Amino acid sequence: MLADYKIFIEIKGVFYKGIRFNIQATCIIFIFSLFPSDKIKNKYIQKFLTIITNYTAGVYYLHMALGKYLQYYFDDVKKRNFRGLFITYFVCYLISFFGMLIFGKTPLKYLFC
Repeated sequence: MLADYKIFIEIKGVFYKGIRFNIQATCIIFIFSLFPSDKIKNKYIQKFLTIITNYTAGVYYLHMALGKYLQYYFDDVKKRNFRGLFITYFVCYLISFFGMLIFGKTPLKYLFC
């Protein structure tokens, strides 16, 4: 199996060891790019998708550092399970939301939107 080779799991990186997570992230991005969001006609689903995809930059910038911090307080984040993903996303989203409220009229808004 490919995961048995050291390049995938043992080479040192900044936050990750190996390239496994990079390959997984690329696959997830590719899968979601196939999602036909232009065919969604229900206005409630469109609004929901718009709301949860706000502040994507802030969530992206914060998720690694905040995940490291939150693992001391939440077992689910430490175990890296699905509930931990939602906890990390929700906290990053809240920080980005309030960051936009505070810095929305300055160039610092680009850290969050």
